[in-house]
Amino acid sequence: NTMRSVLVLSAVIVAGVWAERPKIKDSTGALLVKISDIPVGSCGSDSYFGLGMMNGTLEECERWQLTDPAAVREYEEYKCKHLRVHARMHHGKCVCEPKWKGPICNEFEGCPEGHALHGKVCTANVCQHDGTLAVGKKEIECICE
Repeated sequence: NTMRSVLVLSAVIVAGVWAERPKIKDSTGALLVKISDIPVGSCGSDSYFGLGMMNGTLEECERWQLTDPAAVREYEEYKCKHLRVHARMHHGKCVCEPKWKGPICNEFEGCPEGHALHGKVCTANVCQHDGTLAVGKKEIECICE
């Protein structure tokens, strides 16, 4: 009986430690890249996971300078879905929705500089529990470290 109690307690401790692991991958298994780690103005060999902040917006380095109209439209739609928070397609381009701005359309114009809108409140960090914004293969999300 004592052995069974030790095993159950050990399982609970292991499960608790496992549950508190920092999230480093998205639902597809791809590594999450912190927005703050992405280089500004660089999409060369030193780009971080193929991402760069180019001309003030988050871009995929392989696709941000496409010229084929069909490929450009496909990339713009992809950007709106996966590389922006509050964006929509407008005349074939991905643009921030009204009242939203920033490299990933996550800054609300009614909030002070450096603050984001969480629910109906301006906050210094849109991520709860001091999380960090990160890019995955499917979307922008918060990660805790």
